[in-house]
Amino acid sequence: MRTPWGVLALTVCLVSLCHSFADATWSHDPTENNPVCTAEHQQVTPVIAADGEGGAVIAWADNRQTYEDVFVQRIDALGNPLWTADGVRITQVVFDQDAPQIVSDGAGGAIIAWRDYRDSEYDIYAQRVDAAGNPLWTINGVAVCDTVGGQTDPLIVSDGASGAVIVWGDGRDRDYEIYAQRIDALGNPLWTRNGAPVVEEFSSNFAAVSDGAGGVIVAWQQTLYRSGDIFAQWIDSSGTERWTSGGLSVCTDGNNQELPEIVSDGIGGAVIAWRDFRSDNWDLYAQRVSRTGSPLWTEDGVPVCVEGNSQYGHQIAPDGERGAFVVWVDSREDGWDVYAQRLDHTGTRLWSPEGSPISTAHSGQWEPKLTPDGVGGLIVVWDDQRFGPESDIFAQRVDSTGYPLWAIDGVAVAVSAREQSYQMAASDGAGGAIFSFGDFRANEYDIYAQRVERNGFLGYPAAELTSAIDHPDDQGGEIVVSWDASYLDAWPDELVAHYSLWRRYGGTGSRRPAESPFVHEWAGSVDTEALARYGWIHVADVDAWQLPEYGCVAPSFGDSAASGTIWTEFMVLAYCPAFSDYWMSGVIAGYSIDNVAPGAPLALLADIDGLDVDLVWSPSRVDDEDLDHYDVHRSDAAAFAPGPGTLIGTATDTLFTDVDPGPDTWYYVVVGEDVHGNEGASSNEASAMLGVGVDDPASP
Repeated sequence: MRTPWGVLALTVCLVSLCHSFADATWSHDPTENNPVCTAEHQQVTPVIAADGEGGAVIAWADNRQTYEDVFVQRIDALGNPLWTADGVRITQVVFDQDAPQIVSDGAGGAIIAWRDYRDSEYDIYAQRVDAAGNPLWTINGVAVCDTVGGQTDPLIVSDGASGAVIVWGDGRDRDYEIYAQRIDALGNPLWTRNGAPVVEEFSSNFAAVSDGAGGVIVAWQQTLYRSGDIFAQWIDSSGTERWTSGGLSVCTDGNNQELPEIVSDGIGGAVIAWRDFRSDNWDLYAQRVSRTGSPLWTEDGVPVCVEGNSQYGHQIAPDGERGAFVVWVDSREDGWDVYAQRLDHTGTRLWSPEGSPISTAHSGQWEPKLTPDGVGGLIVVWDDQRFGPESDIFAQRVDSTGYPLWAIDGVAVAVSAREQSYQMAASDGAGGAIFSFGDFRANEYDIYAQRVERNGFLGYPAAELTSAIDHPDDQGGEIVVSWDASYLDAWPDELVAHYSLWRRYGGTGSRRPAESPFVHEWAGSVDTEALARYGWIHVADVDAWQLPEYGCVAPSFGDSAASGTIWTEFMVLAYCPAFSDYWMSGVIAGYSIDNVAPGAPLALLADIDGLDVDLVWSPSRVDDEDLDHYDVHRSDAAAFAPGPGTLIGTATDTLFTDVDPGPDTWYYVVVGEDVHGNEGASSNEASAMLGVGVDDPASP
């Protein structure tokens, strides 16, 4: 079956992650989850960035030492922590480092910025960590801004060239102003020392997004001379203001506007959403701004939601089509629910006029965070109190029309007797997401993570291949492939109907099965043409019977022998009819061996012909379908054991002439050998007495 996922599937299905099959996997129990850091004392405020390979890099502030430090960990697509247990420490100086922010470096690592108190007032520092967890810049980070007055609230966006642009609130002039700095891939500041000014008036509640070309667009709430208005500025790749000095007016309507959030429109401009009190109620409005600094929608913005009561805690994400998704907490029903809206490139609301419900479960839902799902939809995660006063983590995915794709009111991501909070989301690159969060289950905050795949199941419900070994006692050409069942192949779920086994040529050499690459994930229903293009051949289907493990005999691409090992790779797809979808296992490699030697040749006779001895025998007809040749052995001692020292020649037929062996009594045996070098049992022994002219009367 072909689906709109096909193109993404081709990319994702080839992502290789080299780990042993004994490694950990994502939890599929919301009461367990995957620990990222459970060190003593508190770990708080985790932030997350996708690593581009189906996993994520997570940073947090850590109190395991006397002061707060910044730690970071990478977790792969399978749920394995890849770096030092409990994280890599990237700050080791006296006094606190906190409020980390993170962005991918585009190469499996990340750049982290934080607030730093090492000089007795807050400054901004940053560090880059590579894909292996090695800090690449100056020990303890490079100074982004260490001028007087105190700096706080860092934000970070990618510059598109393995560097970053960092924006912060600055008190150097005794006001809360906004500055920015660009850091290249080597940790060098590229703009004015201690940052280029974005706005030098009292401002607050700013947000930032990359311009896609090494610069940044910043939106903020002006709170001094232009109280409660929303402004924006574009700082280009050289650190130069490109819009109106002092900022572009986004909304200056009466009453207050606050808390702007911003995303790129994909063509150099931005969409900005804010909370607005123009109707004596907190509503949500938005505006799109072009690359040249022109508002593109209605003056002072278009309504996102103006429903009764107030809207809070809004977040925004790009929709990939020059518009945006907006998510918020809504009190229209005298409770706290999560709603969302999509605005197209013209500012038109595409979903229900006052928003599409994400979760309206009883009690409160708070602090929504979101990430695009990569195929036109949206994934939202939030704090949820439906099970009691202690917050849990729930999530929902909606498609491009606002239709919920997961369980009504969301799936439980993390549920325990103590609260979970600080939740953040990063796309897994295949329609699902990885969530990081702080967790109080051990009576102090630790950092945990959980993946929810595209269908709303925790972890990834694929089968897990356990072995690919030679089929014993056969003539070769077959491998026994075994796997553990999908966790959805169990009562009462029984969502997996069958497994399909696939193979492809794995090459020759000394490769071990544990080195076989994992396939990250198939991103939708299987496109068999795409599988064929990458060498996969369907082998068999195995019905699911709620068994803990399964096995199947599969043909190999050749038998391994002394001349070399011929590997065959296998993977298993678990099929779910309810979602018309497959989950792809990892890949395992194995090889086959011809384990069966030919039978013993029959009725060996020796006949003297002058000075020569003619030998003749019959084939065994037992396990000799892959017979290659016969080895002929001779000795001057009866009942000898054939070996390299007795070999006198080979024959492909059942005839052999021993030319002029010399006068003596000679004893002969014949041994069959197959194409893989397996030697069978010896024939009967025949003898010939040269120089006397008669055969041994004991010969048959």
